[in-house]
Order: sequence, then structure tokens, then C-alpha cells
Amino acid sequence: MISLKASNKILLQSAKYSYLNSNYLSGVTSLVISNSDGFQPYVIGSSDTQFDITNPSGTTFRYTYDSTGTDPEIGENIQVNTQVVIAAANFNAGNNGTFTVTAFDQDANWFEVTNASGVAENNVTIGGGSITVGRTNFVLLGEFGSESSEIVEVSSVNKSTHTLTVGATKFAHSVDTKVYIIGYDKAKFYHTSTATFSATDPITGYIDIQADSLYTVAGDTVNTSGFGHYIFYNSITAKASSSSNPIPYDSFGDESVSSILASFYSLLNQSERKLITDTDAMTWLNAGYSEMRNQLNLVARDYFANTTQTVTTVSGTAETALNTAFSYIISVYDETNEKNVDSIQTSNISSYNYNTGSTAEYYIRHDGSAFYIGFSPIPTSAIEYTVRYAFKTAKLTSYYDNVVIPGNGHYKLVDYMLYRAAPKIGRPDGQKFLDAFNASIANMKIMFHSVNGAKDSFSIEHSANV
Repeated sequence: MISLKASNKILLQSAKYSYLNSNYLSGVTSLVISNSDGFQPYVIGSSDTQFDITNPSGTTFRYTYDSTGTDPEIGENIQVNTQVVIAAANFNAGNNGTFTVTAFDQDANWFEVTNASGVAENNVTIGGGSITVGRTNFVLLGEFGSESSEIVEVSSVNKSTHTLTVGATKFAHSVDTKVYIIGYDKAKFYHTSTATFSATDPITGYIDIQADSLYTVAGDTVNTSGFGHYIFYNSITAKASSSSNPIPYDSFGDESVSSILASFYSLLNQSERKLITDTDAMTWLNAGYSEMRNQLNLVARDYFANTTQTVTTVSGTAETALNTAFSYIISVYDETNEKNVDSIQTSNISSYNYNTGSTAEYYIRHDGSAFYIGFSPIPTSAIEYTVRYAFKTAKLTSYYDNVVIPGNGHYKLVDYMLYRAAPKIGRPDGQKFLDAFNASIANMKIMFHSVNGAKDSFSIEHSANV
């Protein structure tokens, strides 16, 4: 059986949270927290709150508070992607329903939704109904991975007393337990034959997110090859998250982001692991990867050279944009005249341009958004050049990405990640991990010197005139 894991901690990225104000036994349905600002759901406005409902374009309908009646505080209570349940007794029936906010303006006091059944109308009050914001939120009590952690549905919020009305709790919870807002309570797993997501072959139904674990786990008893994917799901709104990155059934390679993260997490204890988000880990991995690549570029340019770019000059045009992956020049070769091209100092370009008979030389310029290669004197004909360059370190964004470092250098990145994690998890030994990381880079540099005939990149060529 293939085991698949959905990382629960993804749900806590940028999540709003507060703390319990008291100790609670199991089975309670009312919880007081330190601060309920941002917690939902809650009712906005009152029976006398008056709106003008307009149709700016297509199926977009705008609900504008016209300053009559109780202020619904749209700027405070509404955000893009907020779920709004409109059940106003005095609105046209077509203007009621459950919607996702697509835009809002806190100064002009309006929010917009997509509603194919909407009807324009002015000076309509909520009346005997209500407008409820975020009626579908859930909260996590505790931290993912703790035995007593659980997810409960919130049915109402009293912003004055900071009281949440929730589904009955399963466990007792102590004062100062963290309370996170999360948008989903279920997960669903899928199988695909390729790395591209498709919902045609589900492995599971919608299963409860396993709050007592860092992962929600499912097993595939049918397929033995291909890829797994998962989504998170809100069982009330029927809203689903985007699909996860593909999870290969034949396991991730040692050099994959997934394997490196797993090695890093395995060196943390349970309490330390709770302090580290996947965003933290990915940021530190990318920082270490970039540092290692930049260091090795000094001695291993052949290894990190990208495919070459052909640049053909145009008469009267000095500069041509380089590929977005460009980092720095290794060489420029004139294919038309079959010779290497030297670089020119920027300070000499203007004077050199006047000597139209001079041998062409190149320079590199960055305008704040892109790199350009220029030639001086300014070309007067079409000349074909081959530009060889080192490429920028690609950002790692997926568990499926592979770290490209020679000599199994990816194993050493965990040391850098532990160094960066040390202040956050309270370890006093962060420097030793940085020393180990730097020592491994030094050893790899020695290896490349040896492979390249012990040539020192910083020494003076024997043929140089000094």
C-alpha cells in the first residue's frame, strides 16, 4: 500500500490566532478567547442598515452601505475571498445567497460579489434577516501534532465578549491554548498517472483533517505507480483548495526538496517541529542552496554553465536582452569571425564607440529589471555571437523540485537549515551547523580544484605580463 501525506501545517500559514482565556473541560460549546478581532463568523449591520445594490458589469453586483442605519463596518469586516451569507428580508430574493467577496472599498463602503441572479435596487434595508460574514470558518484548538488538538466549527462570535460558539469539544483544553482560524476541515486524495493533477481518480472521499498529527494520511491500496495529490475542503461551503504538488509513488529522490525537508525535520524534536513552518523551511533551504551555488560558481563554472544563448547584432543597436536565467558571463565568442571577444570597461565605452574600426568588445548592463549584453563600437552589421554564462539559482517551490549540487552536496544543506532554525527553536549551537556547512563547501571547492588540474581561480595566469 502506498502511503500519502497532506501537510497540515500548510493550513496555519498566515493564519489568525488567539488564546483561550480559561481552562475548559471536554464537551463545551462556548469558548472565550483573548481577542476575537478577525475571528468569524459574525453578523454585520442591523435591521436598519441600508444598501444600494448596483451592477457595475456582467455578473458583478456591488452592495454599498449608503450611510443610513447601523454601520456594517465594511472596511473592518470584509476582505477579498471573505464568505458572505446574505439573507436580508427586504432585499430582492436574487440578491440573497452565499457569495465570495471579489472586491471591496473600505472608504466607499461597498463590497462586490459574483451573482448571476442579482437585481439592482436602491435604499433597501436588511430588515428581519441578516448579513453574516465568514459563517463557514473552523478553528484549530492547540497545535497540529498534539494528542488533544481538535478542529471545531464556529457558529457565532460575540465580538464584545470575545466568545466563540462552537461544536462540542472532544477534549479538555487549558488556558493559553492557541486557537487558530483555518478555512478547511477535510482533505481528499487523488491518483494520477502523470504529474499533472486531475480529479478523475479519487483515492479517498472527504476525510477529517487529523489534528493530532502533523499530517493527514491516506493509503492507496489499488495503484502502485504514478502520483498522488491532495486538496483541502470546507465541508460547509463546499469550497476546495488548489491541488498539492505531485507526490511520486516511487518515492522522492534523495536530492528532492521533499527528502531534504524530511531529513531536516527528523533532526528536530516534537516541540521544535511545531515552531517551524514549511514556509520557514523552504526559505532556509533556498537561502542555503543559493549560497552553496554562488560559492561553487567560483570554481565550478563548467558545471553550472547554462546552455548558450545566441545573440545576433543589428546595425545601429548596441544592446540585446539576455535570458532571464542569466547570472554572469563565462565567455563571448564571435561565430562570424571565429574569435573570442574581450570585455570593455564601462568607462571606456563612449570613447571606444568613436573608433568604428576597433575590434568589437562587450559589456554587461542591468537596468533594474533585466540584463543586457552590449557591444562597442556600436555594430554596423549582423554579427552572430555565442554567449556562455552561469545561470541563476532557480527558486525551489515544490516538494518535487530537485536540488542540483555536484558530489551529493544536497546533504549538506540541512546544516544550513539547522543554523537558520536555531534562533527560532532556542538552540544555542547554531554556529556549529554554519561551520559544518561552510566546511563542506570548502571541501567541494578543493575537489573541483583537483578535478580542474589544481588550477586556482584566483591565481595569475602564467602567460600574463606583469
